[in-house]
Amino acid sequence: MKKLFLFAVICLLVFTGFISYVMYKFENSNDISINVSDSEDSYRISAKYQPRQSARLQRYLSNELHTQVFKERRVINYLVLGERQRLYVRTSPGRLLLKIDKNENDDQSYDKMKEIAEGIKHRLAEN
Repeated sequence: MKKLFLFAVICLLVFTGFISYVMYKFENSNDISINVSDSEDSYRISAKYQPRQSARLQRYLSNELHTQVFKERRVINYLVLGERQRLYVRTSPGRLLLKIDKNENDDQSYDKMKEIAEGIKHRLAEN
């Protein structure tokens, strides 16, 4: 009986240590991933970054796109920003996806998305 109890305590300690390690690595990782995909009919920006960088990135996107939708922690929505500007947005802390359909958007929207992609790269490179 004592051996079983001791085994259970050791397993609990090992499990707690493992979970703590995983959480530490996740929170203190400096990994940043930014992918830009430019196909014939769409332009897509996806990024994975530290959740602590989310507020800075959301302020940047709010200023660039002239919308307050990024004040929310999580956004999944189509934004209609102008007559020919429709943008799919999905954000959560540490993740971002922006996507436009080139057939539904004009060249100015496409150019703006390219500028935003560069701005995102610049802001995430800052620590």
